[in-house]
Amino acid sequence: MEIVTRLKSAYGADQPILLEEVKAVMSDYSTPHVFRFIKSAIESEELIRYDESVYYIPTTSFLGRSSLNPRKVMEKKYINREGKTIGFYSGIGLLNAIGGTRQMPFAQEIVTNAERSRVREVSLGKSRVILRRPRCEITCDNKIILQVLELCNKYIWDEEAREAIATFAKDNGVTMRDLMAYAKYYPAKAIKNASEVLYDIA
Repeated sequence: MEIVTRLKSAYGADQPILLEEVKAVMSDYSTPHVFRFIKSAIESEELIRYDESVYYIPTTSFLGRSSLNPRKVMEKKYINREGKTIGFYSGIGLLNAIGGTRQMPFAQEIVTNAERSRVREVSLGKSRVILRRPRCEITCDNKIILQVLELCNKYIWDEEAREAIATFAKDNGVTMRDLMAYAKYYPAKAIKNASEVLYDIA
């Protein structure tokens, strides 16, 4: 099937493919035609609809048909799109990942340029995701700085968290000067917390 051949050539199998990417690959056809191609490919199970506007080309093994990793979908939709950084993980999930808490998040929290609401919860497959719009535009250059500020704004309740945040900042070369460059976008308490937690890297 032509649509599957083109998508596989562009994105490979077992990778999330967004509707906008399908349309781009099939740009020589009208939108109604593209939707008919998608419907036909789904009916033949050559293309799987993972979620609204998200598809993938499955592979098959002795275990059966492959499924899509939800983290790949999160990152494709909200964190890295077309080689451009548009978001980052935040919240308890990030704090847990850097060793600042043993608490597990009930949902992944992501701050992303792709979100316009202040906060919104969505489902991706069987995963829950909390989306937040950023306080300023996220780029590859400021991603880590903003992650540190988000953590300092919320999660400094004990020594374990404070040390993990400081270590995360140090390991990524973040200085107080970097944080102060974004002070106008954050509450005063975030900057105060940052100065207390990260005083030794100023």
